[in-house]
Amino acid sequence: EGHRDYERVKALPWHEKYTVQQLWKAYSPSPGSHATHFFNWKTSDEIAWKQKYQIWMKWVKYFFDNGGRLIAGSDTAFIYALFGFAIIRELELFQEAGIHPIDVIKIATTNAHKTLGNTDLANGIRQGAPADLAVIDGNPLDNFKVMYGTGVNRYSEDGLSVTHGGGVCWTLKNGVLFDCRELLADVEEYVQSQGSK
Repeated sequence: EGHRDYERVKALPWHEKYTVQQLWKAYSPSPGSHATHFFNWKTSDEIAWKQKYQIWMKWVKYFFDNGGRLIAGSDTAFIYALFGFAIIRELELFQEAGIHPIDVIKIATTNAHKTLGNTDLANGIRQGAPADLAVIDGNPLDNFKVMYGTGVNRYSEDGLSVTHGGGVCWTLKNGVLFDCRELLADVEEYVQSQGSK
């Protein structure tokens, strides 16, 4: 997605705490490795890429509407797409393509399990079946941004102030409960020890 708004993806709020210096260098355009076209990236280039995205999104929606199975899988480590955060952005892009949020959740969960042959997990949550769950501070069907580990600004319930909240709080994977905020703190500590961007 960096092609359609390069400066935005470079300035995403999670890079400062969660992008290790080595990865930041890998993201950056380099004549010796990749993304050299960004050295002279123009507004007209971004406009052309935005138009290409619209074509792709129409095709994705058409494929979905005609019974095609979509699954989520982000292209992390490509042009500032950071692990964990990029998958949420992909969900937003599916919604931007015109797919309803409940179907986007299915794309990321049950469709992925069906495609991978995980039949125990492919039929959703039901009694006696294994389940991977995420406990989220907010409703992702209303706003996928509440899933970002950095949270999101939102109005207080009385509408008189802006509060910060959101984020995945807990994840249950194969019967093991993970504190997501603790995991993010571990990542932040590691990034600091290795040198942030």
